[in-house]
Amino acid sequence: MAHQFLFFTEKIDLKNKTLLLENEEFNHLFKVLRKNKDLPFQVTDGKGKIFLAKAKEFYKKSCKAEILETLVDEPENENKITLAVGILHSNRFDFLVEKCSELGIKKIIPIKSQNVKEKVRLERWKKISVSALKQSGGNWLTEVVEPISFAQVLELSTSFPQRLIAHEEFVESSKESLSKDSETLILVGSEKGFSEEEVTKVLTKNFQSLSLGKRRLRTETASIVACALLLKK
Repeated sequence: MAHQFLFFTEKIDLKNKTLLLENEEFNHLFKVLRKNKDLPFQVTDGKGKIFLAKAKEFYKKSCKAEILETLVDEPENENKITLAVGILHSNRFDFLVEKCSELGIKKIIPIKSQNVKEKVRLERWKKISVSALKQSGGNWLTEVVEPISFAQVLELSTSFPQRLIAHEEFVESSKESLSKDSETLILVGSEKGFSEEEVTKVLTKNFQSLSLGKRRLRTETASIVACALLLKK
């Protein structure tokens, strides 16, 4: 069976059963793939739905398409993982975003670390997340948000029933006790790790340790492994 390409748009009009495919998505479908304009294609809104659609009106860099059928409709994202992770050198953080988005985690929160000062490329990371969604055939887009400080992450952490940290200095908790159904925050440090001050503050927020084995892993590897361990079966 031929590979079924998946496209993405947030511009969905369910009332009129139409959607708008623009710019890169439009170019990929009709100029790169040279899709027959009379043939249907699959589109996701990144919010649980996948549609079968067919182009009906063409513009210079976009097209309006008719929604023929809703193929997938999941009203709630089953993956409840939010990853808060220190920003890395650009290509390594790109890789982290791509792979965690392929896994389909709910959200990525870049942390502005005391130890590492890196350029924020939020729009690039969002595009990588969209690309990973399409490549993996998913229907929930991994949200990549504005970077926040470590203090803000700790403040935010109290809203998560399950809080985990990948750090060798914390007492390991049993993996059997971890819940795959709870909203979960996974905290991973930057390439230089957490500062002593940050570790002390984490201890006050009831984080559990998530052991990733005996080897010392790079931040991007640790993030992928940690998320994979918590994926809902």
